[in-house]
Amino acid sequence: MGSFYSKNIFILLFILAAMIIAGCAKGQNTQILENPCSNLDNTDEKYNCMINLASQRMDKSICGQIDDSQFKDSCYAKFAFQAKDVPSCEQISLLEKKDSCYFSVAAAKKDLLACAAIKSQVMRESCYQVIAQQTNDIALCERITIDDIKNECYASVKKDDSYCIEIDNPEIKDVCYQTVGIANRNIVICQKIQDAGKQATCSKRASMGKTYQ
Repeated sequence: MGSFYSKNIFILLFILAAMIIAGCAKGQNTQILENPCSNLDNTDEKYNCMINLASQRMDKSICGQIDDSQFKDSCYAKFAFQAKDVPSCEQISLLEKKDSCYFSVAAAKKDLLACAAIKSQVMRESCYQVIAQQTNDIALCERITIDDIKNECYASVKKDDSYCIEIDNPEIKDVCYQTVGIANRNIVICQKIQDAGKQATCSKRASMGKTYQ
């Protein structure tokens, strides 16, 4: 009789141990399924995985689980752009990256309030210029106080290269001629660009319309 009970107790303990092991394995598999990045040993790879996972699942709470501030900022920035979510930009700690986030979301949404949240004056007014060009709204150019950006704004909306002449900054001037040259399919305007690369790109794209006037 004693050996019978002992045998049964042994069997029950064996079954119980098997159930516990199976339960632990199931828990580990569930954890991996919920966060496939958790089994990565390399920290950078783990954080990059979490950045991609947050965007794939459209779940920015994953960004909050990242300990490194730079990776966390990158996570919120990527999520904000894909979800067109301005509040995600607010959670970025580095000011420059936060401004860039506002800019990218503003351009994607044509959102003037996102432009207004940008601290850098140059980037904020460039943001207005981009949306003015996107919406063909000349009134937005009036919000710009920096002369070079304002002239670029008028040129891009009106498609008039005469405003480009007034620009002092050579890089902005080249971009201005490039924008207007491509918009008007006018190779002559492209030839006013000083940067060889930009001039070649402008001429190639403008030549599709072959306007030489």
